[in-house]
Amino acid sequence: MKENSLGINYKIFIFILCLTRLNSQVFSFEKYFIKSEFNENKIFFKKKKEYVFKNRNVFIKYNPISLLFGGSLYIYQNKISPLIQFGCLYEPSCSEFARQSLKKFNLVKAVLLSADRLTRCTRAASIDLHPVFMLDNNKFFDPVEIY
Repeated sequence: MKENSLGINYKIFIFILCLTRLNSQVFSFEKYFIKSEFNENKIFFKKKKEYVFKNRNVFIKYNPISLLFGGSLYIYQNKISPLIQFGCLYEPSCSEFARQSLKKFNLVKAVLLSADRLTRCTRAASIDLHPVFMLDNNKFFDPVEIY
């Protein structure tokens, strides 16, 4: 008898959790709708990012390692990131930080900086950040130029 009540409580908890998750996804989707007097509701998405090594020399552009990192970053920014709707703790976002560091530094330093940034991009890490670096949109300013 006791196992049955625990199973029902577990199912109710999962059902409520799914409802709250579904509600949050609907709410985050609604921010893309813009109503206008002259046209119907339209959905505006971010502009596609270009390949990070586009304007580099041929050796860097077609290097297999550069293709692997640059291609995976391109696929993440254009295909996966618009679906996630996760608000990054930092400004610029972590993927944009990786993109800028790949443009500015060599591949090894850019990968190390991006890995460091991804390990710091948690809500638990925001406890130790100083509020002086906080922007108006509650994001912390951490540009590539300071590294």
